Amino acid sequence: WHVQKARSARAAHEWLADAMRAYERAEALRAKGNDDAILRWNACVRFLRSLPALEPDLERPEPIQLE
Repeated sequence: WHVQKARSARAAHEWLADAMRAYERAEALRAKGNDDAILRWNACVRFLRSLPALEPDLERPEPIQLE
């Protein structure tokens, strides 16, 4: 159970990091006055800070097959 939980935490951290990179790109392309990307990036940061057990994996997780 602990191994599964650790893998899930690492995967969640990686997904949030990917989302934050996408929000950074979106911020550069945003329309004047549209702060959605900034607000979502901030939400990711707050979520990561609220869960200190989430730490980045030293190795990238294998991609999840959705099919």
